[in-house]
Amino acid sequence: MRVLVIGGAGYIGSHAVRKLIEEGSNDVVVLDSLYTGHRKAVDKKAKFYIEDTNLVSKILRDENIDAVMHFAVYSLVPESVKKPLKYYDNNVSGMISL
Repeated sequence: MRVLVIGGAGYIGSHAVRKLIEEGSNDVVVLDSLYTGHRKAVDKKAKFYIEDTNLVSKILRDENIDAVMHFAVYSLVPESVKKPLKYYDNNVSGMISL
């Protein structure tokens, strides 16, 4: 099974990637903006893409993705209070678009 992990460089997403690979899946693709995630957190066995809004459809098509795990959210509470529309746009509208 080919799995796309969106937000795979964040804390929870990177652990999901690691577990998928430990369980024998060598077909893990990661998409992350690196806004709060870290490239070093992504297992080297996973294929990595830097987020681009237009890239999701291309990855789903070109990588023959079977399943998607979505962990890409903004999660900084102080910033979310100051910029609620930014968080709504990413966390709600982004998921709806996906």
